[in-house]
Amino acid sequence: MVPFDEEHYREYMDTVVQPWLKSTVKGGQFESFDGTKIQYYEALNPNAKAAIVLVHGFCEFFGKFHEMFYDFYEHGYSVFFIEQRGHGLSGRTVPELDRVDVKDFRFYPKDLRVFLDKIVKADVPDLPLFLYAHSMGGAVSAMFLEMYPKYFKAAVLSSPMLKMSFGGIPSWGADMLVVISKILHWNDKLMPGQTPFDPNKPDFASNAGTSKARYDYQFELRSDPASGGVYTMNGGTYTWGRAAISGTKALRKVMDRIQIPILICQAGKDTFVDNAGEDELLEKAPNADLIRFPNAKHEIYNCTDDLEDYYRALFRFFDAQAAAN
Repeated sequence: MVPFDEEHYREYMDTVVQPWLKSTVKGGQFESFDGTKIQYYEALNPNAKAAIVLVHGFCEFFGKFHEMFYDFYEHGYSVFFIEQRGHGLSGRTVPELDRVDVKDFRFYPKDLRVFLDKIVKADVPDLPLFLYAHSMGGAVSAMFLEMYPKYFKAAVLSSPMLKMSFGGIPSWGADMLVVISKILHWNDKLMPGQTPFDPNKPDFASNAGTSKARYDYQFELRSDPASGGVYTMNGGTYTWGRAAISGTKALRKVMDRIQIPILICQAGKDTFVDNAGEDELLEKAPNADLIRFPNAKHEIYNCTDDLEDYYRALFRFFDAQAAAN
């Protein structure tokens, strides 16, 4: 079970989770709709009551979810993880490994559909499918649920990026930057506020969680020279920014079409996304519910004060949906 105290976290990861990852988790790649190679991971529970597909956020990778992946499995679920294009070991369109780039935000849900068709449904054909998605992954997943409504029975969207926050830049200023960046061909350049990754400068103070132990574990994975820099994603290009702004604006117009049960997990101290987007989904989607974690920053799963309540809410929701399906 998840250690909610900081003191025992690293011991838990080193002696419990890491050995399980090596013995149980399978990794591989599939070819997506446009030929891009996409990395995935899976752990098939022989006694699974359902399967949970995890979709990560911006600049994230599998290592940030080792803990959750293990805990979902131990709680009786088969689990799957997709490293989205431009992240981790998946295909990229820019040479800089610490930059994330995508030409069309709809590429992400299209990748997810291929993952489900080629890997997930082939490996667990008889299990109901649930979705867990964080941040950018929440926007991707909400878009997927509108585009392809028959795959998932229920979904958790944790701090979903349904309305973007621009770090103090007003929305009209962001729109102006979009226009200027097109005119000046700022495509592969980093957006304002985005910086290259520096493995020698950890920055816990400005990160999206409040658990120092979890931050240290994940930063070590990101900065490990043995990985060849593939986990160093640290900022988005202007091309990514334009795609994300356009995609999330279009998504908010069709939120009412998402019909399955949705649990929205909202961070009370979120500065990475605008919580108004989550409130809008709660209002428009007919089967949405929202739980607010008042002391949590954006990465609720990497926080301390609300973490126990967070996991309790996740398991309560997924277990209820598994019993109903």
